[in-house]
Amino acid sequence: WIIPSGYDRRITAGTYYPLTVRDARPDRSTTRPTDEYDRNGTLTSATRTWDIIPVYPSLGTLLCPACGTTADPTVYSPDDTCPACASGTLVSTAQPGDPAMPIAYRLDPTMGGINPPAKVVPGSVRVVLWAMDTAGHTYQTPFSETETTTQAEIGPRQFAVVLSDYDQRAEVRFNELQPPSPMVFDRNGDFVVNSADFGGGTVTLQSFGVYIQYYYRRNYDPTAPQNDYTIKVDYSTQAIMNLYLALQRYVEPQASTETPGTYVLPADATPDRVALHNQVRVRNLGQ
Repeated sequence: WIIPSGYDRRITAGTYYPLTVRDARPDRSTTRPTDEYDRNGTLTSATRTWDIIPVYPSLGTLLCPACGTTADPTVYSPDDTCPACASGTLVSTAQPGDPAMPIAYRLDPTMGGINPPAKVVPGSVRVVLWAMDTAGHTYQTPFSETETTTQAEIGPRQFAVVLSDYDQRAEVRFNELQPPSPMVFDRNGDFVVNSADFGGGTVTLQSFGVYIQYYYRRNYDPTAPQNDYTIKVDYSTQAIMNLYLALQRYVEPQASTETPGTYVLPADATPDRVALHNQVRVRNLGQ
């Protein structure tokens, strides 16, 4: 879960919502460790705890209003003292309406090498926007996955997954100008969800989060990840050998009711099977 800390639609251009990254919905668990990012997108926690890393849009060139000097945003941050005149304060040249939330999130199951190597399961990523109003009502908006990875072409309710070599890491990308943010539920200061069905009354946005779910696996040889999913034959001959493969669609595990913290396949799961027949020529089988 990626949760802005304190929703405020008047956020200043060139800064971001402070973020809290945790591994559980905030309305279900508040005791787990969190990763905290400040208004400049800087990790302020002593260590990074979770496997999701926000990717922020550019702040633009930093400007000193006192002397007009510009500064490199990779070296300095907004509110830093101007390195040229030492009396002004640097501000971002970003425009109002620029994204105040990350435009992508990196998935690293190893936590930067702390955990054993793993592979992200293709097709397992799910993204849902979650919000709660001041009356305690919860709202969800699911995003759909697209194969378009150019961020200018991703729809405002879509996401794209870019896997690294051998699927060991991934990046979940959103539209570069309209990433998931509290503004999805805000229109000119008004909460866009009609609460009439819940008894009416005036409500405002109280909390907001981006839920990113994915699965990973560690059952492969990390020293030769390129051999994963590969059928290897140790013999050879001039004879023909028949191959039969049964491919199954991905089935999402569910939380076990008997063993908390573990996941199992649904009891009624009936995966589809697609048969593939082929032949290979193997040499020197007699040896």
